[in-house]
Amino acid sequence: MVYSQPPNSIYFGKNFLWKVYYDAGKIDTVIEISGVKYGNHDFLLKSKANGTDVIASSDIGQLIRKNGELYYANKDLAFELKLEKKKYTSKIDDARKKLFEIMAFQKTSSLKDSLNVDYQFDWNVSTDFNYFRDNRSLPKEYVPDYLKSFYKSLDQQ
Repeated sequence: MVYSQPPNSIYFGKNFLWKVYYDAGKIDTVIEISGVKYGNHDFLLKSKANGTDVIASSDIGQLIRKNGELYYANKDLAFELKLEKKKYTSKIDDARKKLFEIMAFQKTSSLKDSLNVDYQFDWNVSTDFNYFRDNRSLPKEYVPDYLKSFYKSLDQQ
């Protein structure tokens, strides 16, 4: 279940606004989407073989094979990107970590706003990112430390 190190390769696509990462070695199909002040993980469900080129999909996105090439299309953000297999580098790792940080900040900010509470986000999410990166599948009961920290702060208010 756990990689001994980051993956050797990753699928990557980009355009002017968006960057997309897809680790095909994971059991769970997760598309990582990065933009200016935007980070999100689109968790896709694998499609059953039904004669289509859709490999996996969610309410907002699809992983598609067209003419032997891999694409990710996101209807909410209105883009489709071709994904190419790239050697995994420290630069890619740093970019994925930044995406993860932004996503964690957005999730806790949304919770903070909906509950109308004060909370100072701790940008140190390295442990959570490494856990996400290095595991082929996340257990259903898994709760990242950044969310545990947020909920713990509620008990102290």
